[in-house]
Amino acid sequence: MTAVVVAILVASCGETKDERPNAGSGDDAGTHADAGVEVDGGSTVDGGSTVDGGSTVDGGTQGGTGDAGTNSTTFPELDDPSRPSAVYECQGEPLTAEQFRAFVPQGYGSLKLANGQNWNGTRSALRTRRTTRRCNAVTGCTAWSWLANDVQPDYQVSLGLRPEDRLELRHEDDAGALLKALSLTVADGQLILKSVASRPFRMRMTLLPEGDACVSFASTLSRTNQGDGSVLEEFELARFSFKPATRTPDPVFNVGSATCTGTALANSAIAAKFTPGQTRLSRSASEMQASRRCHALTGCTGSEPTTVNGQSNTLVVSGTGFAYEWGVEQIRITAGEGRWTSGASVASVLVAETCFGHVLETSGTDAFGSTWADLTWSSSAW
Repeated sequence: MTAVVVAILVASCGETKDERPNAGSGDDAGTHADAGVEVDGGSTVDGGSTVDGGSTVDGGTQGGTGDAGTNSTTFPELDDPSRPSAVYECQGEPLTAEQFRAFVPQGYGSLKLANGQNWNGTRSALRTRRTTRRCNAVTGCTAWSWLANDVQPDYQVSLGLRPEDRLELRHEDDAGALLKALSLTVADGQLILKSVASRPFRMRMTLLPEGDACVSFASTLSRTNQGDGSVLEEFELARFSFKPATRTPDPVFNVGSATCTGTALANSAIAAKFTPGQTRLSRSASEMQASRRCHALTGCTGSEPTTVNGQSNTLVVSGTGFAYEWGVEQIRITAGEGRWTSGASVASVLVAETCFGHVLETSGTDAFGSTWADLTWSSSAW
């Protein structure tokens, strides 16, 4: 089974440029086991949940909760300046939280560290190369290289902003469940990444001379005897770059100017809008939609209101009062107002002297404190 590296564009962050060593391919590069195929669990839920009770891999322990807040050396091998991967990793001082902020998209509190897509192309992901060389005590070692058609592991990793100038390196599974949240003082940390297999990695993020950010992930080294007196040495590696995020003035997001406003009517006043014997009253309307996303450190972003489709808003007699028809739902009207909720969605209805209509808001907050809201609304004049 083979896989091909897929380059992607990361929204608001510019192009993700792959900067791994290009050593070609050949027998000396060695062969690798298939990384396997797993079923994708769906979209990311930023809040996540702890699913890992803690496991020891290659001498280090990884739990499912955040660390105490230090850039601690969990795996001393990854701090060794003579480690083979060091020359391929990002060079220079790691970014501080203030420097990292320039690369986080407007309205967000985190940056997804991705240089490709997951195995079935449904989500952006971190992809690593198994970088190898073959060594023999008599003839020496080949150059480090990687196979162009090697099956690549993929991981879900993001780096985000936290209060008090801290960073958080967050690792999730494909279903969005939290595997590890590592608190950092600078963009340099060690954690176990889990795909088909699990192994320790060091992540570094530094500033390139042209102002882009360099991101690298390098794993610990493994050695496998080949049965002919030689040893295959291997580590996983990814290195790519991000451009600074684009910043624009926060959008003016005024939904109220296009919605029904005024004093809510009593039932007797609503009844007066109906003709005698009438039990259903409809008026034409255009449904509008817009969205916004905000973070305390990166500002807000959003879309301008756009028309979704034409429709009719309808009031009906319901028992001894009135209801507002909204799709298959009937929202009960009490003193000119109605409310409907389902999960993160809330619909508010107003019946006023000059108009009636609704506003639907679906909103939430992600793991890094970014708030988002999707709104649709409609208003009809009497």
